Amino acid sequence: MLNNTAYTGIAIIFTALGLTSGGWGPVLPWLAERHGVDVATVGLMLFVFNAGAGIGIIGSQLLIKRKTVYWFLRVGILMFSIGFAGIVLTPTFFWSMTASVVAGFGFGVLDVGLLQAITRSVNSSGPRINLTNAFFAIGAVAGPFLVGVFSANRIPAIIVFTIVVASLAILLMPGLDWKVEVVVSDQKVSRDPKLIGLFTVAIGTYVGIEIAAGSWLPTMIQERSGSLEQGALTGALFYLMFAIGRLIGTPMAHRFSSEQMLLGSVYLSTPMLLVAILVPAISPYALAMMAMMLGPVFANASNWIAQKSPGDPMATTWLMLAAMAGALSLPTMTGYAMRAWGTESLPLVLAPMLIVSTACFTYLIRHWRTRS
Repeated sequence: MLNNTAYTGIAIIFTALGLTSGGWGPVLPWLAERHGVDVATVGLMLFVFNAGAGIGIIGSQLLIKRKTVYWFLRVGILMFSIGFAGIVLTPTFFWSMTASVVAGFGFGVLDVGLLQAITRSVNSSGPRINLTNAFFAIGAVAGPFLVGVFSANRIPAIIVFTIVVASLAILLMPGLDWKVEVVVSDQKVSRDPKLIGLFTVAIGTYVGIEIAAGSWLPTMIQERSGSLEQGALTGALFYLMFAIGRLIGTPMAHRFSSEQMLLGSVYLSTPMLLVAILVPAISPYALAMMAMMLGPVFANASNWIAQKSPGDPMATTWLMLAAMAGALSLPTMTGYAMRAWGTESLPLVLAPMLIVSTACFTYLIRHWRTRS
């Protein structure tokens, strides 16, 4: 049972995860200026961060039958806090890069623990999952917005305050001291490698779009305007629309199935990205609208895979591994593409990711079946 006190703590930590994720947009150019490296080089920090997250997810899966959800949350928040403090406080790029691995590891462990808590508790529900993911999006708005308002010089203070609040939120969660039960039922999940592979690609490319757009849009605007703060505020707009999409998705989950929400989101995002490509002058606003359309995807993918795999915590881990795979590779590749073709190429670089994600989700929803 997930009580209201524990849910409050989960919401706070999800907000902190969102703030640090959205914060990468202004943090990357800030780190580039601070350490004297170029955009593509500082983008490698996203790669090692997500590599650490992948290790955290895999390690959590290996221990999931032996450790409680509360244990994962405590370990995760410790590593998350140490890592992000190191990213913004250490004096050299090498140590910031090293700290990002630690932060990523904690992020991955937290993701697994939080998702198990909200999808495997006996009172789990689609609307509640959507609302929880909305808190992540709210945090993602707050990160670049705070940088835009208080200036890039306040980035270390913003990050430290965030990790302190998130650490205190763990005190609200002793009720999560239970283990995930693996239930053997008559209905078994199809483990068709083709479908699992497509699911991984669908989630990975979706997350790649989200993180690549949110992380590099501030850099694109900084190149246009010469102002890091203006770039940060544009990143805040992107994540604001993303949050609105998730908030709108919460009541809609009462009326529409996860499959309908997933397909509707990816289909509606396509014309927004097309506008961003064809009309560069309004590309930041078109990308923000795309973010709103994509907002409900992850929550509904989480709910959908949980429904398709009752009693199988590995399914949730596949979701997280897919997300980390996309986050590991695609934003970094986007950074190199922007260095080669210019920062204005961002919308065009995102297009293949959206096409692949849409095609995979469409095929999956039509063909995924359970075996009796």
